[in-house]
Amino acid sequence: MIDVENRGLFGAANADLSLAWNVPEMAWNLYDPDEAETSGVYSFRLGMQEIIAAADRGLGPGVVETGARVERIERAADKEHPLRIHYVKAGRRNSLAARACVLTAPAPIAAAVGEPVLSGSARRTLASVPYAPYVTVNLMLERRVLHETWSVAAIGEIFVTLYDALRTQVAADYRGPAVLGVYVAPEHAADRSLMALSDRALVQRIVDGLERYVPGITGLVIDADIQRFDYAFPVFDTGHTKRLLALATDGSVAGPLVLAGDYMVYPTFDGAVESAVNAVDRLEEYFG
Repeated sequence: MIDVENRGLFGAANADLSLAWNVPEMAWNLYDPDEAETSGVYSFRLGMQEIIAAADRGLGPGVVETGARVERIERAADKEHPLRIHYVKAGRRNSLAARACVLTAPAPIAAAVGEPVLSGSARRTLASVPYAPYVTVNLMLERRVLHETWSVAAIGEIFVTLYDALRTQVAADYRGPAVLGVYVAPEHAADRSLMALSDRALVQRIVDGLERYVPGITGLVIDADIQRFDYAFPVFDTGHTKRLLALATDGSVAGPLVLAGDYMVYPTFDGAVESAVNAVDRLEEYFG
């Protein structure tokens, strides 16, 4: 069961993970200090976009840009703005001067984007962080099929977890059109076969598996939304502590460029947020 849970949460099987890094998750399962106060379930009414919208309101109009893809970060001669960030937005290339930069991309992408600024050692360390792929499929159904639970873990199927995506938004007795979230994880972190499956083949294998749990579900499927993630979860294997120590002592990421991401703390949303706080603290140290 722990193996299925790890694949569901981190895209990595037990054999992929360092036991020391897996202890926090096992400890949380055995004892949740917040259990008496909260269900642990939360959602954003408008999705994760709400976080960006809140940042936009807090920082003021024109500060937050979305829909841009950063191509590279370079050093500049300007002492006040020592970094130059080049990006593409709406098909046009742009650049801006920056006093500092928090690089939040997955580690291998950060190594490529920050190549002009990063030391060779930092680039090699970032490029060496293994990532598990992941696929999420939202099945649009004619009626709700999960009523008594928020999620179901599945053993021996192509999917590892099923989620009732409407649970926080509808009454318990709701039986109308619904969305079933299906999490598809590899057998082990290095397995890339999921990414090679066609959309049709992927959905068919999922529905075939679901038939064993919900007979007749094939006839309820209206459509499917499929999202594939090449860099879904960093794998905290036995070498990850050495990587973190190498990055912690590398001057090229001590400012004005600093790193943030779930690979720096823990491969969860909470870990990503904490890494951002740590990055801001590091910049405050850099600027004195």
